[in-house]
Order: sequence, then structure tokens, then C-alpha cells
Amino acid sequence: MTQKDDTLITLVGNGIGNITLFPDDKAVIIQNTLGLRASEDKRFLFFLIMAYNKEIISLDRGMAQPSIRQDEILDVDMYVPQTEEQSKIGGFLSKIDNLITLHQRKLEGIKEYKKGMLQKMFPKEGEKVPEIRFPGFSGDWEQRKLGEYASFFRGIGLSWADIAEDGQHECILYGNLYTDYGMIVTDIKYRTNTILANPVLSNYGDVLIPGSDTTPTGLARATSIEKAGVLLGGDINIVRPNEGINGSCLSLAINANKKELIKLIKGTTVRHIHNEDIKGINVSMPKSSVEQGEIVQLFKELDNTITLHQHKIDELKELKKGLLQQMFV
Repeated sequence: MTQKDDTLITLVGNGIGNITLFPDDKAVIIQNTLGLRASEDKRFLFFLIMAYNKEIISLDRGMAQPSIRQDEILDVDMYVPQTEEQSKIGGFLSKIDNLITLHQRKLEGIKEYKKGMLQKMFPKEGEKVPEIRFPGFSGDWEQRKLGEYASFFRGIGLSWADIAEDGQHECILYGNLYTDYGMIVTDIKYRTNTILANPVLSNYGDVLIPGSDTTPTGLARATSIEKAGVLLGGDINIVRPNEGINGSCLSLAINANKKELIKLIKGTTVRHIHNEDIKGINVSMPKSSVEQGEIVQLFKELDNTITLHQHKIDELKELKKGLLQQMFV
């Protein structure tokens, strides 16, 4: 039976060597998990085990399923300071963990707020105005088929093998849309040196929708690109807004009504969605380009705040990683 602040180590499976500080008072330890309880400073034991994590993982016996024997972990030599120093080290590193947790909670809170605002700042089905609106704007929004707001194209070529750190041309592959980008893109993460015979280049404000994925939710997303001249790879549906339509606002509007996209997805193992299907979805947009711009600016500010918190979390994790290497022998 576990106690609060026991250290748990995974012994079997792809997560071998994973270390957890158990947060609750009592629970049964699941199979293939080693529980350790310090006789003195529990927090120090947790960080001590983390510092020796590489040595623990190296004990993997290399069988069909990764596994570590409990007795081999207990046989690892570890250098431990006196009780008073243990307490200071454990307390100091715990403060960093608490800061990481604090920023993580703030990050999740902002993400939930953004998700809620996306639903409230675009009209619900059957309604003509949103629940929340900036002051100074009135009147009904337009609801049209997406095909009335834009023209449609398809990306071409490019694979992960074409990505080059020193590439001359910025590029986006359809897989990047799942993993690297949100609803509005200003910075392009990948480059290529590949020369295509008939390249498809972005216009400022193009909206990109992945054409295939293994999950419906992967396809049910739109990303606007606020940069021209970026190479767009194959399996990307390109929605090019008509004059007077803010592409980033159009991207937000599509994402606010993503259930319309989900209905259009075809296939079983690999799912697909095509431009011809996308053209028919209903999208609500404000008539004023100024209102469109203000909505976009709000979501950009939320994205910037999310990015700042994520960077802070990453910095604190790197600091903790460095301290674990420097504060233990």
C-alpha cells in the first residue's frame, strides 16, 4: 500500500524507468511497478532516483518487452549526503517542481479559456450573432457556404525526407498541421532544399486543412498562414479567402464549427477529407473587416500568452534537469 510522496518506478513496458512521486495517501501499487519509501526525506529520494534515471534505464534486459528487475535497481550504487543536506536539496528542487506545476495550471487554464472564447465569439448553430462581441459592432453576421468565401487548391510533393535544417525554402507538410501549428501561423518551423517542378506557394491568409490522418480529430482543424511564398506539401487542402475576408478569422470560424468538418470525413483506417466536401460547410463571419481583425488579434494575444507559459515551463524543466546533473554525484 502506497503512502503520500512514495517514489514509484515503472519496471516493464515502453515506459520503463518512469519515476513518479505519488501524490495521495493510500493506494495499491499496480503490477510491474516498484514502490520506494524513504526513511528520512521522501522528496530527496524522489530527486535522487531521478538523478540516476539513466543508470536505471540502462538495466533494461533487452528482451521482446522492455523490463528491469527490481533487485538490479536496488543494487545501483548511489551517493547520498547527510540528512540536513538531503532536506535542503529536496526542498529546493521541490520549489522548482511547484513552479512548473503553477505554470502548467495557468497554461491549461488559458487553453480552456481560449477554447471557450472560440465557442462564444462565433454564432452557435441557428443564431446570427455571437454570445460575446466587441463593443461598437452590431448587426447580423453572414452565414454562407465556405465555397462562397474562398477558392480552393491542393498542395503538392514534399515528404519528411525533404526537410533540411539549412533549407533555402520555408515549407509546411500536412503532418506539421497536427503537431506544430495552431489556428494561426506566423512562424514557419521547417525548411527544404527540394526543387519542385510546379510548386504550390502560400498566399498571406491561406487556410490549410490536412487531407488525411488516422483520427477524425486530426482532420477537423484549420490553420491560417500569415505568410506568403511558403511551399505547401501534398495532402493539404488550401482554402484561399476572397478579397475582404480575413483568412485568420475564417480559420477561427471553421474551427468554431469543426463538427461540420467531422461529418465529411471518409475512410476507416486512414481518414480523408477533400476540398469538394469542404466547400459545402456552413461558416459564419462578421461583415466588418475591422471586427474580423479584432477577433483575430484577441486569439493571437491568447496564443502569445500560451507560448510564454510553455516557454517558462520548458526553461524550468531544463533548469531542473541541469540541477539534477550538478547537485548529485
